[in-house]
Amino acid sequence: MFEYIGYTCAFLAIVSSFIEFTMALTLRSHVKNWSRHKPGKYPALTVIAPQRGKIVPENIEALLAQQYPGTWEVIFVTTEDDASLPLLKNYSNKHENVRIVIADDVVQLSKNQCIHRTQKNSNVVAAINSSSKKLKYMLLSMPMPVPSWIG
Repeated sequence: MFEYIGYTCAFLAIVSSFIEFTMALTLRSHVKNWSRHKPGKYPALTVIAPQRGKIVPENIEALLAQQYPGTWEVIFVTTEDDASLPLLKNYSNKHENVRIVIADDVVQLSKNQCIHRTQKNSNVVAAINSSSKKLKYMLLSMPMPVPSWIG
């Protein structure tokens, strides 16, 4: 009765390995072709980019050159006294999907309202509160995005 148990176990191991291999190939083909499936409707999104000090224009132009088929906006957040504000206003005038949000100065917040947080946190809170889109991407620094970063 037990004389063929070794052969039976080996056969079952081979069949099990074959089934796992087939399932792995099927999953691989789905994952490999995943990016080719384009949704029928793209969600509206907001890119939040806090700014402070010197701006690299190439990075902002690369961000604004994104080819996203849906509706999207870029919110640059800064303070009233920041050196980047005039350049950001130029981009806002050129592109209809660019907005500038002026965040509260944290020094004044801590003195007047006893709210203590960093300027970057204050900028992010101001941008999130002013965003009209549901989906948000947040850039905590301003790197140069690749052309298909959003889409």
